Amino acid sequence: KQALKKRLCQTLLTAKTRLKGFSEDWEVARLGEIAEIKTGDSNREDSTESGGAYTFFDRSQDIRTSNRYLFDCEAIIVGGEGSDFVPKYFEGKFDLHQRSYAITKAKACIKYLYYFITQYRNFFLKMAVGSTVKSLRMNCFTEFPILFPPLAEQEKIAEILSEADNEITLLEQKLESLKSQKKGLMQNLLNGKVRVKI
Repeated sequence: KQALKKRLCQTLLTAKTRLKGFSEDWEVARLGEIAEIKTGDSNREDSTESGGAYTFFDRSQDIRTSNRYLFDCEAIIVGGEGSDFVPKYFEGKFDLHQRSYAITKAKACIKYLYYFITQYRNFFLKMAVGSTVKSLRMNCFTEFPILFPPLAEQEKIAEILSEADNEITLLEQKLESLKSQKKGLMQNLLNGKVRVKI
C-alpha cells in the first residue's frame, strides 16, 4: 500500500496521469504567491507532554500540547530546523514554535498542497542553510515552486491520496495488533503456560 501511494504521488502530482473528466492545463506558481506563510511565537517551554488543550508543533516528531493557540485553521506545518523537513497537515486550533512555519489561507486546496510539498520536500534540503543543524528561512517557502491543476482536480487528487493514507494507517494498526498477539503467544507457549495439543 505504501508503494502504491508512492506511485500515485509520482503520477497524480505531476500530471503524468490525469483523472477522468479533467483536461485543463496545470499552472505553476510560487508558494508565496498562493498562500500565507507565518511562523509561530511560542517556545518549547510553553508546551507540555500532555494536559494542554491544544496541539503544539515544533521541529520534533513527538506530540506536545499547549494551553494556548495561535492558529485556528487548516494548515500545513513545517519545522524550521532539522535533518529532514517533513510537513504535517492539521485542521483546528494549534500552537506553533517560533522556528516553525504554518502555511494557511491558500488560493488552492490545502490538502493538495500538503501532498505536493511532502512529495517535493527535497527543495527544502537544497535551500536550507547551516552546517551542523539545517534551518529554513522564509524564502525557502515563498520560492517553493508549485504545480497545480484546477481546484476540482486538486480536491479529487487530495481525496485519493487521503484514502490511501487512511488504508495505510489501518494496516499499520492491524500490524501492531498482530505483533502484540504474537508476543503474547510466544510468552505463553515458550514458558509452558499454554501447552500445545499433540
